[in-house]
Amino acid sequence: MKRGAGHHWWPQSLSNYWLTEGAIRRIEPDGAVVLSTPTNLGLINGGHNIVFETASPWEESFEHVFGGADNRFPNVVQELQSLAKAHRAARESQGDITCYAQACQDQLLRSLLECLISLVVRSPKFRAGAVQAATRFWGAELSKKEQKLIAAANVRATYWRLTRDLSVRGKYVLFCAESDEFIFGDGFYNNLWASTDNLFGARMLVPITPELCVLYVRPSQCNPVPRLVTRSAQADLVALINETVQIYAKDCLFFRSQQPKLSEHFKARDHREYYGFDPVQELIEQIPGVPPRPAQLEDALLSARQTASP
Repeated sequence: MKRGAGHHWWPQSLSNYWLTEGAIRRIEPDGAVVLSTPTNLGLINGGHNIVFETASPWEESFEHVFGGADNRFPNVVQELQSLAKAHRAARESQGDITCYAQACQDQLLRSLLECLISLVVRSPKFRAGAVQAATRFWGAELSKKEQKLIAAANVRATYWRLTRDLSVRGKYVLFCAESDEFIFGDGFYNNLWASTDNLFGARMLVPITPELCVLYVRPSQCNPVPRLVTRSAQADLVALINETVQIYAKDCLFFRSQQPKLSEHFKARDHREYYGFDPVQELIEQIPGVPPRPAQLEDALLSARQTASP
């Protein structure tokens, strides 16, 4: 284990797809735009190390745990690009279609899900949530070292548990941008946190490349077929997804060629979330085979979330 090693929360194998003219553009809440490379981007010093004040046999680095997901990203993106190409061909032959069912092997869905979970648990938003929950539990402020240890321990444990328990269950939507581009951030829409026990209702909305964004949901009930559908993302849908990223992000957004207009939510420098009205729920209910979620269940889950989460 190398203390202080730079560990990527946004892996190079994925951030490479956001390059333009050899750099990735990062925009901060004050509007400053910084150019960087995948090697120097999305780094946390010792973010995947578990270390203590004094030497201990329990110390470890779990950076290697994410090696499988990081190595699979290029193949997963290539497969998703092929699905997007098939979707465009279907639109040309069948006309305007909302969702196009795609035949997918379990291996692709398993790899895609592992990649999505790896992005969620490594994100600064997830780390901050784990620290906030611990602070509430202890009722006192934690030192920087304690915060880092708690964040790392939760990242490791949650990644293992989610990849095991979610398996390949669930429904997927691949949004294919027509002309506008998606953005990425240090936080993005999901309802997974370290204390999650019941994974029914788990959901993630994750921009993968400037042209592709994946929505994953594990409903409490649904018709499992089709497993994955593709959907064209016109300007209004891309704008909704990008606005959602700005709400959940805090310190930085990333874009390729289309600089986003910053929202007041992002300027507030806080990992915010939807409360009450959730436009992503409407996208979920448009997935073939997913019934509308009863209002009573929605209220109960929201109440439980507010009680259990920071």
